[in-house]
Amino acid sequence: MKSLDPNSLDKSQTAFTTDNDENLQVIRDRVAQSETGTRRRDLLSALDRLADLTGIAHSAIATSSTALRLAFSRVNAPAARLSRKSLQNIKSGVLQAVKRYGPPKVSLTKRIPLTPMWHSVVDLIVDNQRRYGMHRIACYGSAVGIEPQQFTSPDLMGFYQAVEHEGVLKDPKKTLNQAITGWNWCARHIRGWPTHRLGSPLPSTRYRRPLEAFSESFRSDLTLWRSRLLDNGAMMFEGPIQKHRPNTVECQTNALLRFASLLVKQSIVQLDQFNALADIVRPSRVKAGLFAMKGRGAKISYMRQTAVVLLKVARHHCHLPESEIEELSGYLRHLPRQRGMTDKNLELLKQFDDQENVAHLFGFPAEERRRGLRETNPIRQAKRFERALFVEILLWTALRMQNMRTIKFKENIRWSRGECILTFGKSEMKNGCSFEHFLPEHVAMALKTFVSTYRPRLPGSSGPYLFPGPSGGPKHHATLGGDFTKVMWTRCGLVITPHLVRHLIAHLLVSDDPQLLEVVAQHLGHKTSESTRTYYLPNGSRSASRAFAKILEERLDKIRKSRKGGPK
Repeated sequence: MKSLDPNSLDKSQTAFTTDNDENLQVIRDRVAQSETGTRRRDLLSALDRLADLTGIAHSAIATSSTALRLAFSRVNAPAARLSRKSLQNIKSGVLQAVKRYGPPKVSLTKRIPLTPMWHSVVDLIVDNQRRYGMHRIACYGSAVGIEPQQFTSPDLMGFYQAVEHEGVLKDPKKTLNQAITGWNWCARHIRGWPTHRLGSPLPSTRYRRPLEAFSESFRSDLTLWRSRLLDNGAMMFEGPIQKHRPNTVECQTNALLRFASLLVKQSIVQLDQFNALADIVRPSRVKAGLFAMKGRGAKISYMRQTAVVLLKVARHHCHLPESEIEELSGYLRHLPRQRGMTDKNLELLKQFDDQENVAHLFGFPAEERRRGLRETNPIRQAKRFERALFVEILLWTALRMQNMRTIKFKENIRWSRGECILTFGKSEMKNGCSFEHFLPEHVAMALKTFVSTYRPRLPGSSGPYLFPGPSGGPKHHATLGGDFTKVMWTRCGLVITPHLVRHLIAHLLVSDDPQLLEVVAQHLGHKTSESTRTYYLPNGSRSASRAFAKILEERLDKIRKSRKGGPK
């Protein structure tokens, strides 16, 4: 690996920056001199409000993206009794003033001309979106004098620092990863592009080793264990009674590999000492590994999940002596199981005590479709309709994310007597029971319109999935879930995840009528209402309190009426 020149890194930090930033006092003076009427009033008000809210003078706030983002991050909206809409108006006014009266913002590609060599390789990219994605790294290479053939992974540290110092992009690390992905894609698919691959220059916190790194005997034992979980141990008449789903087996396999890799990383066990699963689940090694997980800041719930898998392997697959099984069980008892809703989810549900927030949430799909109709770009329009449909199905079905992302529009969607039904087989559901969901008419019509008009425009639409990924497979759960969480905050001012929707539906219905508990349990796909009551409703549910108060009031009323003289 080539060494990094400190002087080169200093130069790289300023590769994307300019020296023409001004401060908000200069902007305010120009607005006061040039504008008239309501625009003058609104722009001056926004600039003054920012200074008041932050306690920083106009002259101390630069017009750069970094400085403005830092200034707004210091605004404590709740403490200032500032609504989300008011804060957005202030941001809009400040950015308008800076755009109209600040130094002109010249695009990166116009400020930094590409060298002939960079120009030639970028022009090889036919797809406009991919070409645009590689322009920033080409500009950086041109600015610091590194040609494509000489550009290697260590040079990406300078690129990362340049993006970070520029301050225009909110997430420099994400930009770095996108640049690496784009470069490696070009290296695989574009003739004439440099063939070497790039990797992240940032230190990695990952420690899991690939399965191929372990011995052949260990891999064989792991394969045997997996097969027993998948076929219910039928050939051996032993092991777990319940057959496991492939997703469950995959998760447990990953847990074992992560734990074994952690033992190696902490020098508790050498890699070549793993010859079978029994070498992982020895009590002394399990105890040392759990302490290592705690030292890395792992949550108790995650440590417990890992310990449960290790105990099952030790008991049913490795057949350790009863004394060692009891020792492992003791470790598990020291990792208490969380029962009921977490404090975090309880706190998040409080925002829906405000009926306006509930209305914002359920009104989002219609608003998003209206925004989609105003879009001129056909792909962006399709993505807005996709987002609107995803949120609408999620709200009306409260499906788990795994089911949401893997809906196949020809297999899981059925039309019967004019009604739209979502159907899932036993192997597709977490509880192993087949399941059906009725979609209201307006949701069914939105689905039909999306499939016929907008879905064909999306990348990967040739695949079978309702929400396709770029390659035709299902869209990644992090993509769908992250987009949902982000848009709920930016458009509705709500902090909510897709899974919290399941808690919300139970909370909204059962809090008003406790008799709906069984209906909600069936709607959420729970085998019994006990799961719904324990994990999806607050302890001491308001519905129970209301029912208790109503019964007590009726009983007291009867007592009052039965007393001849009435209450004294």
